[in-house]
Amino acid sequence: METSNLRRINPRAPVFLRATIHQGDQEFACQLLQLSRGGLFMRYAHEAPLPQRLKVGFSLPMAGPQLVEVDVRYRLKRGAYRGDETAAGAGCAFVHISAQTQAAIVQYIARMASTYSQLSFQLAIKPPGKDLARLLTEVGLGANAQPERAREAVFWGLKQMGR
Repeated sequence: METSNLRRINPRAPVFLRATIHQGDQEFACQLLQLSRGGLFMRYAHEAPLPQRLKVGFSLPMAGPQLVEVDVRYRLKRGAYRGDETAAGAGCAFVHISAQTQAAIVQYIARMASTYSQLSFQLAIKPPGKDLARLLTEVGLGANAQPERAREAVFWGLKQMGR
């Protein structure tokens, strides 16, 4: 089974979604950085260790609030995810996910793949097209992202989605 970034069974869409870790009666803020049919990767500033199984709530554009139960498959220390020193991270596999949430994730990933492809084209033409700022904002880079940073992020994003 091939599991490289170029041929994922479940391609990962780079995302920048606010989320909440539900740990018993406590809640902690986190941010989803990758989302796939099979799971998610999140970064968090919470210092206490995460349990093996937990619930994560997030909202998908055009689909609203979602709640999933996940198993933590791996943990990254501060700085281990693309040099990000601000928080630790965890890769998680879905354990309980509704059919509605699964369908919303699949639709969102397809939308992000299309957006990243359009963004790649916009960054390749001179001068960039009128949709560049909207596309940069949609993928979480911000309308005024530096062209080189945007190109790098788009290349990485397309690679994560197996494109």
